[in-house]
Amino acid sequence: MIKNSLYNIKEICNINHVFIFNFISEKQMNIKKFGILGCFWLLALFIAWCGQKTPNLSFEETLNVWKNETSSMEKIVDFLNDSGTQLKNNLWISANFTVGDTEKWEIKIESDSSNDNSTKDSQANAVVVFNMDNWQEDKISGSFDLDTIFKDYQIFLKLNSFDLQLPQTDDMSIFAMINAMATSLKEKWITYDNPELMQMLKDSTTSNTDLLKEMNLWDEDLKTLFKDEESTTYNWKPAWKVSLNEETLRNIILAAYDHEQQESLKLYAENEEIISDLQESRAEFEQNLNNIKLDNQEVYLVINSWKDVDLVVANLDIVSWESVANVKEVTDWKTTTYEITMDTASETNPDEKEQIKVTLVLKKWKINYDFSLDIDKITKSETEKLYAMEWTLSLSLTEKALAFNADVKLSNDTLSANVKAKYSSEKTSGITFVKPENAEDLWWLIESLLGVGMQDDLGDFWEEYDYDTEWESVAEEISTEEPEETAEEAVVEAE
Repeated sequence: MIKNSLYNIKEICNINHVFIFNFISEKQMNIKKFGILGCFWLLALFIAWCGQKTPNLSFEETLNVWKNETSSMEKIVDFLNDSGTQLKNNLWISANFTVGDTEKWEIKIESDSSNDNSTKDSQANAVVVFNMDNWQEDKISGSFDLDTIFKDYQIFLKLNSFDLQLPQTDDMSIFAMINAMATSLKEKWITYDNPELMQMLKDSTTSNTDLLKEMNLWDEDLKTLFKDEESTTYNWKPAWKVSLNEETLRNIILAAYDHEQQESLKLYAENEEIISDLQESRAEFEQNLNNIKLDNQEVYLVINSWKDVDLVVANLDIVSWESVANVKEVTDWKTTTYEITMDTASETNPDEKEQIKVTLVLKKWKINYDFSLDIDKITKSETEKLYAMEWTLSLSLTEKALAFNADVKLSNDTLSANVKAKYSSEKTSGITFVKPENAEDLWWLIESLLGVGMQDDLGDFWEEYDYDTEWESVAEEISTEEPEETAEEAVVEAE
């Protein structure tokens, strides 16, 4: 009986052993089967991805895609200047500046504003807080709260609060005068009713809204901006190798220059001397522009996808008079690096050449942008960093709202700064802008504070002041001054 029991136990163990072995083997086979299928699946996806060809767009299609990409700034400008909307805005800025090892400044600004793009009316409130410390332990701190209204191209200001703390000195008369003026201006609307100023403001609010459209950059000039197009590849991607049209670039730059001069030409239309100076400056600018040549061009329109085209300046020499600036661009995934180098004469030794190198690195990921800018002076013996800046920007734009955050850090041999900013703007409606009643004239307040007749005295002074005569007398004084004695001459005279 015991023998039979042991035999039964042995059979049960054999059955369990076979069951467990078969179960494990089946699972191993399933795992192996699914592993092989998974490898085939991943391999198929990889082959499909590698076999997916970048579209070979025609030159006109490539230009259109690039145009749509470069119109991002135009979309932001259109949002901020949409003639049929009102905007509600908020701005926050925090800035820290360090001047050498002696001074530290802290400034904070917060502003809430609203504006009507159809009438150009606006109103705002701004609060500013600032502090300054230096190595002498002198501290300056202060704050003020200011309301502004811009109605019918006339500016109105009201100082709600003002506080200024200065270091104690023997003479506090300036501090007392500033506080007295601020106290007299508190809670009062003031304005400056000047027709010429109002006309200038009217021109300025309408001149910058359609700059790109007036230049026709995206319409007519875009077709002639590139020439000598040739189908090729760049970093294994289909591309069009092109040359920049110098004449078109000159026309674009001159159009922008003329646009900026329009306000001055209108403001001083009756002053022949100023108009003559403006025209002379324009002719000189055009002459300098005509002397700029573009050589050794390696420019590509690289096709990344149906909706993504990059302009890559692989190499470009900008020749002006006797100087040459070389531009190189290297694009790697989402990082673009620009290098600009220019040979210059040494300040200490004119026969020795120095090189100024500007490096700009741009990283883009969705709506986030990282910039870094470095300017170096390179000599035979050393490399000196003249300027460095880092800039982080995140941007969001929808049909009804715009927002961005910025963080900027910059430094050179005497200054370092960190500026953070947040801005938001959203479309709204129903805001009314009303001129303040009983606003006092700015000139009347100045006369009451500094003395009656101040406005007339200043007016007579500017009318009688002859710039040419004054500058000629200054130049004559400089030319007749005896040169300072050098150290060598002083030693000889002492001996």
